[in-house]
Amino acid sequence: MDINQFRKRLMQELLAKHAKFFAADKKATNKVFQGIGYQADGSACVCDTIILLRIKDVSPFSEPHTLHAITGAEIEGTYPNEQAVDNLLYWTSENQITLETFAQVEAATQCAKVMRMVVKELKTADKIVNLVLLREKAFLQLSDQGVELKVSIGELVKDQDETWSFNADYLYYALDVFKSAGSTRVVIKLRHRNDSIVYSDEENGIDVLILPVRTNAEVRDGCS
Repeated sequence: MDINQFRKRLMQELLAKHAKFFAADKKATNKVFQGIGYQADGSACVCDTIILLRIKDVSPFSEPHTLHAITGAEIEGTYPNEQAVDNLLYWTSENQITLETFAQVEAATQCAKVMRMVVKELKTADKIVNLVLLREKAFLQLSDQGVELKVSIGELVKDQDETWSFNADYLYYALDVFKSAGSTRVVIKLRHRNDSIVYSDEENGIDVLILPVRTNAEVRDGCS
């Protein structure tokens, strides 16, 4: 087995492990989003309305196929093609955070995992963890019911003061993919707080998109 075949096998195993966390549940109106969309370019994509995982050069098929993320059964319907996925993932970032080593990736993932566990124990409706940009630093922050956690995860390319709110489950799922892949460099692309963010590991051909959520307080206050 050559290095490319070995890498493809590892990425297929990674996809099999994580796809269920990115796929839409059985209540989804469009059933294709319950599945893994294997694309004509060899990539595979899994997404619901908030989070998306795309891995390049992983498809076992020569033509597009959509298979259920859990059962593996064929799903009828047309999955968004690779161009549509590229449009979501590839845009000019205004800022970025770079996790430069596997140790940084692992630490950020562990932080997100702990915050997710705390949010679960608090039983709050929002289930929110914040990505906070403060000057040249980026932090993950949890502030709820008297619980305060704030951990630095990296430095920004340029100063920015802004806060994103993310579902704690999805934030953890996004980072855990890269930990499982053994990623040694992950770039997190940023624009502004109402925009999606994209994590990319170019070496392994992995991209994750996650959309921010509006908190209950923002909805009540009519924030845009």
